[in-house]
Amino acid sequence: MIAKDVAALARETYDNWRALGFSHEQVCGGPLGAQQRETSFRLPIIGDKRGSDPDRWAYGKFQWHWIPRGKIILSGDPDRHIKGCGIDIRSASNSDQDKAAWWELNNVEKRALAEIKAAKTLEEMASAWVVFYEKSQNHASDIRKQIRFGQAWAEKFKDLA
Repeated sequence: MIAKDVAALARETYDNWRALGFSHEQVCGGPLGAQQRETSFRLPIIGDKRGSDPDRWAYGKFQWHWIPRGKIILSGDPDRHIKGCGIDIRSASNSDQDKAAWWELNNVEKRALAEIKAAKTLEEMASAWVVFYEKSQNHASDIRKQIRFGQAWAEKFKDLA
């Protein structure tokens, strides 16, 4: 992907999350930092291929594993009486993936949403995103990277704050 595409995707992500009520610091430390850390703004993307079974692979800008997260986003979880939002993260646009993440936070990952909303600084947001939303196995390393990327986006978009 060329640089202008990265800038356009980053701006779209920034605008989408700001429209949801998140602060400049929250957006840069959360979804923007995560998108760069997870995918370097490459879409569509398949990462974290666990074996040859595509159901175990990670998809999209936030690297959702199809089973269980991607499938629940698309079609829900009848056992928990959750209806999906109908977005297939394997092929969704950048904006639709933001909608999928927002849906998941509001319907499945409610504790993560509470922690994310409580974050006041870029650093707190990066930590909340990695620990509570992504549930990363490499907390310390991922948080450091996400903060670094988030700080760069905060500087780039400082005039939008």
